[in-house]
Amino acid sequence: MRSNELMSIFHVMCHVKQRLSLFFMTACLPLFFLAACLPSLPSAPDGSIFGLFSEAGLTEDGETTAPPTTPPTDPPTAFPAPAILSFTPPSGALATTDAIRIRFNRTMDTGSCSTTGSIGTATATWSTTVYPNDTVTFTGAWVTGMERYFEVSGCATPDALAVGSQYRIWSVFNSGTLRYVRQGASALNDGLTASTPIPDLQTAIDALSGCAGACAILIHEGTYTASSPIQMKEKVSLFGSYESGFSARRTKDYDSIIERSGCVDPCITLFADNTVSSATIVEGLRVQGGAGSATSIAFDVSGCPTIQMNHIRGGGGFTQSIGLRLNGTCATSVELNIIRGGDSPDTATALLAGDTPMTVNGNYIYGGTDPAAIGTGIALSGTTTNKLIVNNMVYGGPVLKSVGMNLVGTGTLLKIYHNTIIAGNASTTTSIGVQVDSQLEVFSNHIEASGTNSFCVYEADYLPASSLKLERNNLWNCTVVLFDYDTASDLTSIAALTAAGYTLNYRLAPAFLNPAGNDFRFTDSSPCLLTQGGHPGPLYAEDGWGSSRPGADGFTSVGAYEHDGACVP
Repeated sequence: MRSNELMSIFHVMCHVKQRLSLFFMTACLPLFFLAACLPSLPSAPDGSIFGLFSEAGLTEDGETTAPPTTPPTDPPTAFPAPAILSFTPPSGALATTDAIRIRFNRTMDTGSCSTTGSIGTATATWSTTVYPNDTVTFTGAWVTGMERYFEVSGCATPDALAVGSQYRIWSVFNSGTLRYVRQGASALNDGLTASTPIPDLQTAIDALSGCAGACAILIHEGTYTASSPIQMKEKVSLFGSYESGFSARRTKDYDSIIERSGCVDPCITLFADNTVSSATIVEGLRVQGGAGSATSIAFDVSGCPTIQMNHIRGGGGFTQSIGLRLNGTCATSVELNIIRGGDSPDTATALLAGDTPMTVNGNYIYGGTDPAAIGTGIALSGTTTNKLIVNNMVYGGPVLKSVGMNLVGTGTLLKIYHNTIIAGNASTTTSIGVQVDSQLEVFSNHIEASGTNSFCVYEADYLPASSLKLERNNLWNCTVVLFDYDTASDLTSIAALTAAGYTLNYRLAPAFLNPAGNDFRFTDSSPCLLTQGGHPGPLYAEDGWGSSRPGADGFTSVGAYEHDGACVP
């Protein structure tokens, strides 16, 4: 991570077994990846921000230490605690004929391990890598499909010292339906195995075009530069961030980089047309918008692929830069990504969508960076229902006009739940947390805005009575709590929110853990009305990082993070 990059504001995503769609583990501790500088939001940079999500509880990246080449001549007098040293292949894609290999740091009782999951029946074979019976290889006729689950548990040493259970989630593909891509590989390779990758991503995608079932491209770390948009194909999934000859994978590094060169307008880096369905996954990529044209779009979507665990960033368009544009009419899932608008000096938008049904969950979304620009985190329009924006960290950016969410012309009910929305800084001319002109539910969000003219919520047009529902939000730091279009009035206090749809909103100092460092978790010094005053629904079963809503205290929190500690009455 470069020294000028933004301090991490997200902790590690903990996968809950009952939600296999998120590809992550439970029971992990929060982990922050801190930048070397940038103590405050106004100095927000470009490029990679932080290691957003990792799969806790397992060693997905191969050997944790370099093993000795030969066994020791004498056993050590004190053995280390038994542990898993490696668990391969890494999560992502798995062929039906691939072997699953686990190596321990000790000799193991070969009858102790058991396996469960949806991957199919596994046969275990024990072998010696350094110590006798320290390696187990599982084989089987794995069941094809997305998000197959495999857990090993009960493993113990001969003297009954147990190793904790660990698991993987793979999308399983028939042999022959995978292709391997690595920067700098020989163009004479066939791309069929990890040892014979090809160098060109588009060539690999085209080779699987028309895939009868499901296919996938495994993309090694490296930079893949294209002179025209990379064209996705239906059911050809893209899995990035493989390392060490495809034996390891660190999705949080986003080090499979797709970028554009030689841009013409519009400059699009990755494109999914309307034939691409939700069965097509995009995961673990850094998609970078180009420069040198009026419009820069990193990822342009007319279909509805599943988009998860990527870093998507608009470039430097003269007129506008867009991170992710959604134009499809089928349901689209956007989860656990970093999405940035880029550095256009005019207009920068992180997520732009029209008539696309969508779930946008657990993302870090950041609008513009140029001080002269209009920066927007999320901009939605169209008449489609079934738009859920939940559990996200959303920034407009430190720009001339900063908007967290611009929800104008949407026409029908949207659901804006449990987000933390930050617009502008002290030098911003106009900042708006949420701008609306349509029927909308805004429940349990933390919304704040800073600058010369700052609005937590802004009505951009006439709304019938009760069309705007504001409930249990913390409207903080803005000069105007709500601009009421109907009366052309600036409402500056919670007491002024008297319409029927305005219920139990707050204006309380949140006492975040480290807001100057962009860490917006509540603390034990935060008001109970915020840590326990969220919608009692709950509106969504978890926050964006795997913590249950309501928490162990039986209450839900306002904003993106669920807090289960003490609080101040």
